[in-house]
Amino acid sequence: MGLPADPIVMTIKSGQIMSIDKGDYRIEARMKQLIETVENADNIAEIGIGLNPASLLNGDFQEEKKARGTCHIAMGDDLYYNGNHKCDVHIDMIMYTPTVIMDDIVVVDAGKVMMENLR
Repeated sequence: MGLPADPIVMTIKSGQIMSIDKGDYRIEARMKQLIETVENADNIAEIGIGLNPASLLNGDFQEEKKARGTCHIAMGDDLYYNGNHKCDVHIDMIMYTPTVIMDDIVVVDAGKVMMENLR
């Protein structure tokens, strides 16, 4: 889908994309189309918090998704991860300066891993 001109904002609850609220219109429209037409495309297949301070932000997805303070999520198929959602798509996305809140705990705040909140 490419790099969005404006960040995509999604609401996720219980492992499912509940809504795509705003962002780059082109990408937002494509994601909504996938969710409406592909079974289980609204499933959050994986989520990862980058913790490696040595990983670079260099345009290489496999490197960047590990970089400290990033977050990556995937929508769609999760069978590879021992999930139970078969889907015709598995789309990975990286957030470069995310704020990640899980169960009311701020895990990452604007790209800064909040280690003190994880204890």
